[in-house]
Amino acid sequence: MTVAVDNWGCGEASGGVTQYVDAISTSVNGVITVTTSANSTLGAAASKTLKLTPVNAGGTALTTASIPTQVGGFKCTTTSMAAKYLPGSCR
Repeated sequence: MTVAVDNWGCGEASGGVTQYVDAISTSVNGVITVTTSANSTLGAAASKTLKLTPVNAGGTALTTASIPTQVGGFKCTTTSMAAKYLPGSCR
């Protein structure tokens, strides 16, 4: 199965999605990238990115070749956001 970039139905958009989220995008394999807004109330978490990679129940990353395997969870990664700002499920 082939799924286009930004076509997974995860609310993909850019340019001020919410007060605190500037952009949401997805890769061809369903990796969700969230970029926070530059809102000053976010402090050190402003303008940072977080990636959520879909994994199976065993923790292995899923790809389009894995369809129809059910998503067992998401692996969170970031290179720019301090752990204290990550969602609780990502810490």
